[in-house]
Amino acid sequence: MSEKTKTEAIKKLDAMKVHIGYPDKLDDMYSMLKVDENKSLYENNRFIQTIITKNNFAKIDQPVDRDEWRMSANSAGAFYEPLKNTVTLPAAGLRAPFYDKNQSASQNYGAIDGIIGHEISHAFDTNGSKYDEVGNRINWWTEEDYKKFEAKAKAVVDQYNKVEYLGQKVNGQRTVPENIADIGGLMVALEATKLLPDANLQEFYQSWATVWRQKARPEIEQILLVIDPNPPVKFRVNVVVANTDDFYSTFKVKEGDAMYIAPEDRIKLW
Repeated sequence: MSEKTKTEAIKKLDAMKVHIGYPDKLDDMYSMLKVDENKSLYENNRFIQTIITKNNFAKIDQPVDRDEWRMSANSAGAFYEPLKNTVTLPAAGLRAPFYDKNQSASQNYGAIDGIIGHEISHAFDTNGSKYDEVGNRINWWTEEDYKKFEAKAKAVVDQYNKVEYLGQKVNGQRTVPENIADIGGLMVALEATKLLPDANLQEFYQSWATVWRQKARPEIEQILLVIDPNPPVKFRVNVVVANTDDFYSTFKVKEGDAMYIAPEDRIKLW
């Protein structure tokens, strides 16, 4: 990035609002949500959905509330919202294996810091990069910088397009926002970990891998390979870590090994 674009990027980072744990207050709508034991499940559901729909329509033409949560506190996940420039980290996503006070700092950096880095990086992926610090769809890049960014994004697309799984290929174009966030997020967390006085990169990488553990039937994985905006979780680990130079020195990975990527083909986004 040139200094001009970098200044705008820092402005966006400084303006980013972070929701952690749970909302400070609940929307007044929640006091209206009631279940009538004398009515059927269908009737109760229609009643609740009607209130939610009316509440949503009432927000039309009203000022944007950047304090509003779009994710429940008991959801084990996190997300970035470009229209508000907000990152949400619910309470359920702040428990093991994402974060554990009994883990080493390197382990927590490889888990929750990687996740936080992922969500922040969404502000600068192929979608988030089109919005400014308050969520307006405005081009804040110089023309030359954005062309360089597009070249980086194409390299990510091309790299994932070559990945085979269950007899199919990963769709690098569809998954590029998530792949950019994974690669960028882990690299940020890695650089932070290396500043620790007792940094343990083996623990760091293993913790990142632990976060993405999954058990699923091949049939489900084949469906997800076609519709999911994320690549299979195996490659959210293997491809991402293989793009970092420290992975090779940490695990003594060498040319000819299954996860080896030649230095000139390793993607460094920022």
